[in-house]
Amino acid sequence: MVDKSWKPLLKQVRRVLWETWDPIGVNAHAEAFGEYDSYAPGVVSLLIHDCTPTELDVHLSRIETNDMGLSPRPAAARASAVAALIALRRETA
Repeated sequence: MVDKSWKPLLKQVRRVLWETWDPIGVNAHAEAFGEYDSYAPGVVSLLIHDCTPTELDVHLSRIETNDMGLSPRPAAARASAVAALIALRRETA
C-alpha cells in the first residue's frame, strides 16, 4: 500500500500510465480510464525507492508480458513513459 503522503504522486503516475505508456491502446476511450490503476502503486513504490530507469523499464515490461499477456516490446516502446515517470520523482523530491 502506498503511503497517503504519496497520493499526489500516485495520481500523476496514473496519468502517465494512461497517457504515455498505454500498452494496450485504450486511452482513446475515456470510459477505459483506470485500466492501468492497479499497476500505479507498484510504480510509485519503485519511484520512492529510487529505482533506475532500467529497473522501471523492466517492471513495465514484466507487466506487459506477464500480467497482460502481450508479446515482448522493445524498450523504445516504453522510453517516453519511463522518462516521464522518472521526471515525476524529480519533481516531487
